[in-house]
Amino acid sequence: MAISFVPVVDTGLLLEGMFENKTMARMLASQIIDLDALSVTARAGDYVNIGRMPLPADFARVDISSTVDLSPTAVSTKAEKAIVLRDASMNQYNVHDSIRTGGDVSAALSRGLGDKLAKRICGQLFRGSIASVQGLSTSHTVDATAATAITVNDVRKAKQKLGDEGERMTTLVTTSLMWGDILRDLSETYKITNVAGTVILDGAINSLMGLTNIIVTDLVPDDQFAIGSATVGCALLYAPKALYLAYQRAMQIEYQDNILQPSTLKYVKASMDWIGHPHGCTWGGSANPTDLAWGTSGNWTQQATDHREVGIAMIVANEGVYA
Repeated sequence: MAISFVPVVDTGLLLEGMFENKTMARMLASQIIDLDALSVTARAGDYVNIGRMPLPADFARVDISSTVDLSPTAVSTKAEKAIVLRDASMNQYNVHDSIRTGGDVSAALSRGLGDKLAKRICGQLFRGSIASVQGLSTSHTVDATAATAITVNDVRKAKQKLGDEGERMTTLVTTSLMWGDILRDLSETYKITNVAGTVILDGAINSLMGLTNIIVTDLVPDDQFAIGSATVGCALLYAPKALYLAYQRAMQIEYQDNILQPSTLKYVKASMDWIGHPHGCTWGGSANPTDLAWGTSGNWTQQATDHREVGIAMIVANEGVYA
C-alpha cells in the first residue's frame, strides 16, 4: 500500500521567496507600491472600486459688505475601477525517493512558488503601467526611437511631462539592455574632470536627476510596442505609491501525490486572485483579462482630474544599441 506524504506550504517561506526576488524587494523598498489603499476594498467580485476624494471648490474674493450668499459648487465623487486578476499554475514534480523516504520538500517548493509569484506580479504591474500611461489624456511618454539610443536627457524630458510633479519621480525601472545604454551615455557625456585643481562631477549614477532608486530588471515587457522592432523597449519612472497592490484571495495550494515505482510524482496547483492598479486610472475592459488585454492601452482611461496625479512616466527607445 502506497503512503502519500503531503508537505504543507509554509506561508512564511512563501513570503520569504517573494522578498528574495530582487525585483519585488526593490519595488517594495522604493515605496512604489501602496499596500494599504486596496486592503479594505478587495471584496468578492470581478472589480473593485477605489474611492477618490475630489478637490473642494476654489476660493474667490468676497467683499466684506456683500449680502449675497455663497452659491454651492457641485463636486461629484469619482471612483477608479480596478480589475481582479486570477492566476494559477499546475506543476508536476518527479521527486523520486525524496518523498518515499519521508523527505520534506515543502521549504523548497514554498520559496520557489514565492519567487514565481513575485515575478508574475512585478511583470504584470509593469505591463499595466505601460498600458495605462498610453491611455492618458496628456502624454507621459517620451518617444526616443528616432534617436540612436536612450540618453540622460530623455530622463529629464520624462520627468518634465509631469510638470511641477516631476520631482516626485524617484524610481527608474528599466531593462538591462536599456540601462547599459544609459550607462554608456553617462560615461561618454558626463565625466569627472579637474578644472584649475577643482574636481567637478558632471554626472552621478546613484542620483540620476533625483532618481535615487534604480531597478534593473528584464521583467519589463518589450512586446507592447507596435513599432516593428524587437529591439524597442521602455524605461518606467515612478513616484512613490504610484501603484496599488492587494489580494482578493490569498494563494491557495493543492497537492496530490502519486506514489509510483521507480519514481514518485507530485502535483502542485497554486492559484491566487489579486489586484494591481495604477493610481489615477480606471479599467474599462472585461473581467479577468488576458495578459494581452491587461496590456492594451484602450482598456485604460484617466480617472484623475489632473494627469499629474498619475505618478508614472515612460521612455520608449531602441535598446541594446551599444551591447
